[in-house]
Amino acid sequence: MQPMPLRWKVKPILDAHNVTPYRLMKDTNLSREVVYGIVNNTHEALDARVIDKLVPYLRELTRDKSLQIGDVVEYQ
Repeated sequence: MQPMPLRWKVKPILDAHNVTPYRLMKDTNLSREVVYGIVNNTHEALDARVIDKLVPYLRELTRDKSLQIGDVVEYQ
């Protein structure tokens, strides 16, 4: 079974708040490979551990408590 193609929408959020992938990596304790894969849209897995760290961080960054998984990733 092939993974479904994902499109990550994280880079525009980071850019709008002047956050680098390195800072995202440090603040969330996600691996370099995962963070740069998400930012460059090459990370193909939808891992609950990643989402559990990424979504709350982006909620705090954007001050948008209604931000959800659909705001950061979508199936193509």
